[in-house]
Amino acid sequence: MRRIITAYSINNEVCANLAENEKIVIMGDFNLPDIDWLLIKSNGANSFAASFVDIVQDNYLNQLVTGPTRARNRQIANLLDLLLVTDDELIDNIKYCSPLGNSDHIVLRLITKQWLGLR
Repeated sequence: MRRIITAYSINNEVCANLAENEKIVIMGDFNLPDIDWLLIKSNGANSFAASFVDIVQDNYLNQLVTGPTRARNRQIANLLDLLLVTDDELIDNIKYCSPLGNSDHIVLRLITKQWLGLR
């Protein structure tokens, strides 16, 4: 069964963890090319992208990936894979590696400064 992710459900999950004073790391392919992560704003009419930017800002999350993570043939490269954290000190290093197999997404290799105790 496919789980439907909404801005509302992401916000609820983040808020619940923040209420418990937990350090949060959220990573994955968010497929939100309409967000300019340097300016932290939505560039289009995509309401989910605008809501997602609000969630990131309202919950004091930092997005640590700075370069494009997806490129295909002659298309414009996009930053689609994100690493959102409550504390920049959780991540020591991000390396951008070649895609695996036929994927058009690069591999992000992370080095953490401490055990995150991920669930």
